[in-house]
Amino acid sequence: MDRDVSAHVTASRRATYWTGIWEPTREAISKEVAWLRAALAPGSPVVAYTPQPSGVEISERVLRLNFSRWYALRTAALLLEQRGTLTHIFGGIGTSEHFLQLLGRRPLLFTVVIAGIPSRPAMYERVRHFVAESQGLRAALVDTGVDARRVDTIYPGIDINQYTPAPHIPNGRFTLLFASSPADPTEIDARGVGLLIELARVRPDIDIMVLWRQWGDVAAARSIIDSRQPPTNFRIEQRDARDMTTVYQQVHATTCFFAASVGKSAPNSLVEGFASGLPALVSDTCGLADLVSHWQAGVVTPRTLEGIVRGVDELRARYPEMRRQSRLLAEAHFDSNQALGRYAQIYDRLG
Repeated sequence: MDRDVSAHVTASRRATYWTGIWEPTREAISKEVAWLRAALAPGSPVVAYTPQPSGVEISERVLRLNFSRWYALRTAALLLEQRGTLTHIFGGIGTSEHFLQLLGRRPLLFTVVIAGIPSRPAMYERVRHFVAESQGLRAALVDTGVDARRVDTIYPGIDINQYTPAPHIPNGRFTLLFASSPADPTEIDARGVGLLIELARVRPDIDIMVLWRQWGDVAAARSIIDSRQPPTNFRIEQRDARDMTTVYQQVHATTCFFAASVGKSAPNSLVEGFASGLPALVSDTCGLADLVSHWQAGVVTPRTLEGIVRGVDELRARYPEMRRQSRLLAEAHFDSNQALGRYAQIYDRLG
């Protein structure tokens, strides 16, 4: 548990958590749910409605239900939700309607993590309060008619003392990191992997490291990428890096070229990278582009190959300054103790 996190724990808090894929050691959203539960409502049950096989982790109080188990999800909503004083959903702005339809017997808090096309306004009526993990997500909710007073922006929190800048800039070739591989191979281009292949092709003077998590259809994804004949400076490492601190010490910057309304609005690799003193090279469609620009903690470019190539040059030219700014950004917006304090206030108010 992070330093000072115990100050936010209240034994009387009870909640139920509802989310998607449950892989808290390697998947960003479930990792965030596990962190928040441990800090604010220890022992509360988690229900994951997921493409994974159904199962029960009794000691962890986790119920996984495959997408085919709709009636089981309805039963879980009926039986479990009433055991908490607060219902907390984590999901996409337009992909959590299954939860919104079934839940609401207790005050409902919805943390919106993933971009997309918002649901119809009527779907949000049961939600007592929202947390948006970027300003863009907040604006999207308000644009649907949600009262701005019902939406807080809380960026995902990390232990910024765990991710600290290395004392020296890495030696060797300038290396960009991409660590947001999709479980669905059809998202390869929407996640910007195709752009990264082309960037490596036109910029043989840099390296691009791609961490590919061992989930989803890895073989199909690799087949699609191999068909593009990536150059040797586009390096895929097929592994789950549970300790990312060593990875961040080997690279110079992180990247995010998600298409608009795709993926996690605040990718963990960018957030942890900022704390590690790594600036980000992002497209203007990335959920954190506004913070990167405001803090000068990297470069924001159009989502085009030409724009990204220019972004690489600007990043390298201003690298020491942007490296310092990245750490300052992390301290200002991504400190887990700040996030937990704000969540604790919402929990106490709703529950």
